[in-house]
Amino acid sequence: APNRGKCCSDETRQRMSESKKAYYAKGGVPYWSGKKRSSAEIERMRECAKKMWEEGKFDYGQNGIFSSKLELSVYEELKLFDNETQHNGIRLTSAAGTSYVFDVYVPSLNLLVEVNGDYWHLNPRTYDADHFDSSRNVSATDVWKRDADKTQLAISSGYRVQTIWESDIKVHGMSSVIKSLLETRT
Repeated sequence: APNRGKCCSDETRQRMSESKKAYYAKGGVPYWSGKKRSSAEIERMRECAKKMWEEGKFDYGQNGIFSSKLELSVYEELKLFDNETQHNGIRLTSAAGTSYVFDVYVPSLNLLVEVNGDYWHLNPRTYDADHFDSSRNVSATDVWKRDADKTQLAISSGYRVQTIWESDIKVHGMSSVIKSLLETRT
């Protein structure tokens, strides 16, 4: 995508969004859907991405990481509690070399907060274990394993971890969810 990361007007962004929705509504699929890659190609892509991270070429949001509106809302709410709260401030790398960035870090509580969208993280209260998302070519169990690995790495690194689900915020409200999160600080 030659224009990725470049600014465009809200009008242009809206037209692009409508065009993409129309494409998918007519049965269009992402070009990568169902595409199988060799382990050598995957490794080459991983090394390329790692180099781009190091060179600061990713620019999808704060700290070079794309952030959802929901995630930013949680960050702003937690920042009211602790002014030192960091957004995408903690990056941990597993022994296997997998790098994870955590959504929010609250230093006074040594707490990492993950803000999970119900669709992107295939909320287990909504999706069955055998669910397969063909548009992203990923199974629910794969997503859950990655999230569990990420959480386990943080815990083994000495952090506390809490996950906030999109549906919890929709049902209970942001302030209620944050209050509950802060009450579990022990």
